[in-house]
Formats: sequence, C-alpha cells, structure tokens
Amino acid sequence: MTDSTYYFYPPAPVPGKGMGIVALVLSLLNIIAIPSALAGAIVGHIAWIKTRRANAGHNIPALIAIIFGWLFTVIDIIVFIIVFSAIASLIHSVETGFGGFDRMFALISFL
Repeated sequence: MTDSTYYFYPPAPVPGKGMGIVALVLSLLNIIAIPSALAGAIVGHIAWIKTRRANAGHNIPALIAIIFGWLFTVIDIIVFIIVFSAIASLIHSVETGFGGFDRMFALISFL
C-alpha cells in the first residue's frame, strides 16, 4: 500500500501586510504625535500599492490606515487653523484695546 499522506503548506504571506499594520499604528498614533497621521497615510499607500502589484488580494490594515490617516490629517489642519486664528484674534483685540483684558479673561474663564 502507498502512503497517502498529503502535506499542506501555509499560504504565502501577503506582501505589504506588515507595512500596512505599521501604517495603521502610525495613523492611530495621531492622538500623541500629530505628524504621524500623515506618515501613516503615506506608508499605507505604499503598502496598498505593494499588495496590489503582487496580486495578493486586499490589504485591509493598509486601507484602514489610508482612510484614518487622511481623515486625521484633515482634522489636524482644521483644528490648527481654528486655534491659530483664535490666538491671532485674541492678540489683535488685546493690542488694539478692543475689549482689552476683560475679553481675554472672559475667554479664559469660559475654557
């Protein structure tokens, strides 16, 4: 009788999957370090392209990193513009005497 033992090999790893996970972590680190969302989006794009060129299916961590990376980058830019314009407006109102320190203390006490 012949030995009918079949050997199954694990599937080949998806190219770019590790890079996609790194991109996802970078995108979600936006809470601690602001430029990391942009870096996560860029690394996510690189991982996605690497996976697509190898015809290895979908790299879900890279796709999520791209979405969250660009979303957090846009939110960071909007928050930066709002904070910068509020500080500039406050400095302008204090320098011109319009409202003076009363307005500044009212804003601080509101926060």
